[in-house]
Amino acid sequence: FPVTIFGDRPADIAADGTGDIWVLCSGETLYDENWNVIGDSDAKLVAIDGTSLDVEGTETVGVNGNHPRLLEIGADGSTIYYINENVYSLNINDGELPGDVFITGDFNSLDARNNGEIWLSSVTDFVNASSIYRYSSDGSLKNTYTAGIGANGVYFR
Repeated sequence: FPVTIFGDRPADIAADGTGDIWVLCSGETLYDENWNVIGDSDAKLVAIDGTSLDVEGTETVGVNGNHPRLLEIGADGSTIYYINENVYSLNINDGELPGDVFITGDFNSLDARNNGEIWLSSVTDFVNASSIYRYSSDGSLKNTYTAGIGANGVYFR
């Protein structure tokens, strides 16, 4: 594969319903020689043609200094979900970045199920139990569960 530089710190990758590939690059915190923060590079969402592997588009996500993470493709194959201080949703066919705030809150994991549900985890610290949240495809909270310390994902069989 040819190497293409398209954004700093690729954080997550997913394929949509057409086979195109989406890469969420969270951006980089920049430091001087004394480790003082001097700025940030922009976060990017990159679309790659799944057949040719050509970069089809690169768009800045959020504002400079945001470092989004965790990308998922919804059950419909055309909705992207990502975390950037909230959970955002973006329809790849007609949406515009940054998309819409879908669920309010900062979470530590993001899992989209084939039935349209969105599962999120929240870790307050590494002493107390974590919370797992189950949302419907319209963004309504269905259930909250208590999990172990530091839960950072949901596994389905």
